[in-house]
Amino acid sequence: MENLNFEQFIEANRTELIKEGEKRETALYNEYLEDLGLTEEDLKDKKIVDIGAGTRMFAGHCLRCEINSEVYSVEPNVGEVYPDEEGYVKAAWSPEIKKQVDLKTVKAIREKLPFESNSFDLALVHCALPGTKEHGDKKYNEMKESIEMGFNEIGRILKRGGEARIYPFYGQEYNEWRKPWKEAIDAKLEEMRKLNKYQIKIEKITRESLSKVLGAKPEEIARIIIKSK
Repeated sequence: MENLNFEQFIEANRTELIKEGEKRETALYNEYLEDLGLTEEDLKDKKIVDIGAGTRMFAGHCLRCEINSEVYSVEPNVGEVYPDEEGYVKAAWSPEIKKQVDLKTVKAIREKLPFESNSFDLALVHCALPGTKEHGDKKYNEMKESIEMGFNEIGRILKRGGEARIYPFYGQEYNEWRKPWKEAIDAKLEEMRKLNKYQIKIEKITRESLSKVLGAKPEEIARIIIKSK
């Protein structure tokens, strides 16, 4: 059998891929809403940035389902994150949706966001904070600097009254290797509180499946909400 290239494979399996792509895209979108504590209404008429957007399925779903929002995707490794998902993404999106997602995709890192200050109504960070053992083993000062720069940038780009929603975070129980990471975030949030420019809230949520992956108790997983005053 002649080998099919990637585009030929998509064309030959288009119906199946579209169905599976839409299913995966919708599942991820629903995870965003559940984990970040949002409803579809919260997204409407908002300028949104998805930081650490991965396959950019969140932005694609908002366009495909005509949710009236403007979503920018920040991802330093576009096309390299979850490469097995790329075929589903390409199949699920029409050429126009792909074009619109690409136009609002920015290759950048959270420590250096290429946006003007006071630009966004909503900043989302979904499973994109350094929460794995690889990151947890980094030198404390390097990790602390990364966290400080990232949170500074997120605060900077929020409009007055805008919100950042960050998931996951942890309560008092955590693996020993994650302790410096949590301490660095706690310290940064306390610093931001003292500026009197932000309202900061930690909301605990329960996700049994993710708690097993993260090595944290379900009742200790939380999200961070930062609101610009």
